[in-house]
Amino acid sequence: MPLERGAPRRGLLWAQPDYSIYHTREDLLKQVADIVAANPSFMKEEVLSAKDGNYGAELKVVTVEPGGFTDRKDKVHMLLDFGEHGREFISSELGLLLMRTLADKEAITHLWGDSAEDVRRGQALQRLLEGTVMKILPMENEGGRKLVESGKMCERKNGRGVDPNRNWPLDWGRKEPDYDPNEEYPGTKPFSEPEVQLVHGIAQEFQPRVWLNVHSGMEAMFTPWDHKAEVPADARAALAILQRIRTDIMGGTDCQVGSGGKTVGYLAHGTATDYMFEGLHVPMAFTWEIYGDFKAHFDDCFRMFNPLDKAGVDAVLKRWLRATMRLVELMPTHPALANSTAWAAPAGATTAAAGASGPETMPAAGKATSPAAKPAAAGTGTSTGGSGSGTGAAQKGPGAGGAANGGQGNVKGPSAVLHKQGPEARPGKDQGSSGGGSGLASGAGGSGAAAVQSEQQGSGGSTSKTAGVTGGEQRGVGGSAGTTPAGEDSETRVALVASRLGFGSSLGNGLFSVLLAVAGFAVVGGLVYRYAHVRQPYGGAGSSYGGTTARSWRGVMGLAAGGSSSEGSNGRSGGSGGGSGFWKGERATV
Repeated sequence: MPLERGAPRRGLLWAQPDYSIYHTREDLLKQVADIVAANPSFMKEEVLSAKDGNYGAELKVVTVEPGGFTDRKDKVHMLLDFGEHGREFISSELGLLLMRTLADKEAITHLWGDSAEDVRRGQALQRLLEGTVMKILPMENEGGRKLVESGKMCERKNGRGVDPNRNWPLDWGRKEPDYDPNEEYPGTKPFSEPEVQLVHGIAQEFQPRVWLNVHSGMEAMFTPWDHKAEVPADARAALAILQRIRTDIMGGTDCQVGSGGKTVGYLAHGTATDYMFEGLHVPMAFTWEIYGDFKAHFDDCFRMFNPLDKAGVDAVLKRWLRATMRLVELMPTHPALANSTAWAAPAGATTAAAGASGPETMPAAGKATSPAAKPAAAGTGTSTGGSGSGTGAAQKGPGAGGAANGGQGNVKGPSAVLHKQGPEARPGKDQGSSGGGSGLASGAGGSGAAAVQSEQQGSGGSTSKTAGVTGGEQRGVGGSAGTTPAGEDSETRVALVASRLGFGSSLGNGLFSVLLAVAGFAVVGGLVYRYAHVRQPYGGAGSSYGGTTARSWRGVMGLAAGGSSSEGSNGRSGGSGGGSGFWKGERATV
């Protein structure tokens, strides 16, 4: 009799939730109700229900209007969804912490610290919050959560085996070659599931300007698309906000930013975020992944999706609470809110909160004074070692360009049909010379969109992002973007050493290239051998867990096929232009 996924095997004990750290389903929802009951002037809770045949679902919906309930229609609506997948406990814990924080003005005032500057920033944040109305879904998938608490630690689907995040209409039912019904069964038709019907009804009525779907499985912030490996043109301004959050909040982490379909390493069809963006025209539609342990065994699901100790839980929750509040600070800069009166001062008030977006106010959409922000400007790139460069024509404001990290070929910016490209036609990608590195675009943003990333790849080379991309760049919506290349000094030293060792000659260069190639093949061969002999029994092709190509193979297959990439692009795109370096351990995250 096959073992249930997540059940302990002989000699092995998988991690279990520590309920002195985590809340049970019942306790978490009771605490939510208690917070609401203690704050009736600006919080209320509704319990919605839906049924399909013999299967029914309940959904708790908390409405929060931090400035107090009013009849104002101009406040910014935010719909925040936690606990869509049962095994992702940490997601609902963040929802609970958010509610506690919203109920405590002192906590908001001191969110960034206790200095006078931090307190002023907290006060400005409170004013921004008072221009919003939030609907918080603390645990969308109660049925799946019940199954996990009963011992099925790897369950992500709902109470009758359907993945709520594959049951939305946009590109519904399409199955990738590695489709595994144990992970991603989409149901019999779009909106077949009561949970999805309820969320859809809320979104239709509420008409949010921000949708935030919080998951775990890795650390990342995604825009659409999930079903394509690209960012649609109309999501570029939202992408710029995420890039700014990464710079400001995610230092010291491996947090990825981009479209879900490219960054997570696989395409997902019928997702909530794609539908919110395309079907309901939500301008800021995001999926966040707030934790993941890539070293966890395939069947050790609680460890894979949730931190195990209190210090780890606290660190994750603190960081992502701040990220959520940074989103509140930055969303007034999005072009969709350019004419919003949500933060206009009431009549007779002496202080206006409009435009307060934290310690520094990002330029308003379309009003940046930087030369790089002119609508028709072309993006420009900087060089960090070679003679590579990039230019790109503006499209709805954004320019594109690249900083070539070595190599010589030119990098092309996005074309006018960027949003129509397929998964393999990535924006800003063209063939460069062998060994070409990736480039960071910095360019125009007249409509508020920020720079678009470009890549330059050799036919057998690799792509990677320097530390300057993840931590040092300064991007503003509607403004210019720029970086301080972190690898500049190190590249100079490498060049100096090479010169002294005699690698400057053509013969020396040839020998050096051969040695590098041999070393590269040795490393790739070792990785392939390791994963073929260690990982395959737990989800490799032909294993008892299903899937024609197990997800634990995505990164390895990409590496073997043609190079590496720290960007986390689709493993299936590996080939002569470089493949994936993001291994996510076979389990679906989004």
